[in-house]
This record gives sequence, C-alpha cells and structure tokens, in this order.
Amino acid sequence: MSEFSIHLAQNLIALRTLRGMSQADLGRAAQVPRSTLAHVESGRGNPTLDVLVRLSRSLGVGLEELVSPPVPGEILIKSNQLNPIEKAGGQARVLALLPEATRGVQMERLELKPLGHLGGVPHLPHTREFFHGFVGVFHIHVAGKCFCVEPGDLMVFDGNQKHSYQN
Repeated sequence: MSEFSIHLAQNLIALRTLRGMSQADLGRAAQVPRSTLAHVESGRGNPTLDVLVRLSRSLGVGLEELVSPPVPGEILIKSNQLNPIEKAGGQARVLALLPEATRGVQMERLELKPLGHLGGVPHLPHTREFFHGFVGVFHIHVAGKCFCVEPGDLMVFDGNQKHSYQN
C-alpha cells in the first residue's frame, strides 16, 4: 500500500462518516460502485482521476483535501522551523506561514531589506491579496498606482494585476 492510498482511505472514511453517509450513500451520490469505494477505503485501491473527482465533489471538498496526509488538530511551528526562501537577489525573504495546503489560501511573511524590491507574480483572476504591514514602510505598486503601507495598515488588491513591493 502506498502512502497516497492510505491517506486517501483515511480521509475518505473520515469525510464520509462526518457527513453521516454509508458507502452505498456515497457511491450513489458519486455514481461510483460501492465495491470500488470499499476497495479505495481499504487502502489498496488505485482510483482513476475521474473517480477521485466524483468522490471529492460528492463530499464537497477539493481533491487536495481528499488525498493529503491527515492534519493533526493542533500544530505549533517554532520560528526556527520556518524555511525562508531568498528572492530578488537576496533583497527579500519569504516565509510560508501555513503548515498545510489550504485551497485558495496562501499566507506568507515578506521581509525586504532597506530599499529592497520584489516583483509580484500575477495570480489567477478573482485572487485577492492582503498585505499587512508590521514594521517599516512598504510601497506597493499595483496596476500603475503606488500605495504607502505603514505598520498596522492593511492593503487589499486584485492579485491578478501586475504588482510589486518596495521597502
């Protein structure tokens, strides 16, 4: 059994049980034979992408939630466990702040050296970016406009536009 199959089985059983569904109920909702569902829940299944999509839709979750390793209820991540990524030739450090994949959400800490600059990568349409200033003054350039973000300020903008950060 692969780790993927085990995680899928654990998550499928947990999500189905939380929703008060039997294997037959979920099988009908997803239009998947109950025997296929039982095989997947045994941890020995190797379902097709089509089956995974049907199950995730019927359970109201994304594929990633269906196949990711189970997440413990409480997580404490010490600051020395965050792995910064150097960007912009060392002008910027970016630290991912979410310990698990969360559909549609990405949270990072951005540290810029004095006079540092980091170009943002435009995201998919309907993506919103939220930037909260903690220390120092940032200038955020969005679609040709410049916004001054001071400590405590919150800047919100459409992330699919050209944008950059400057200290």
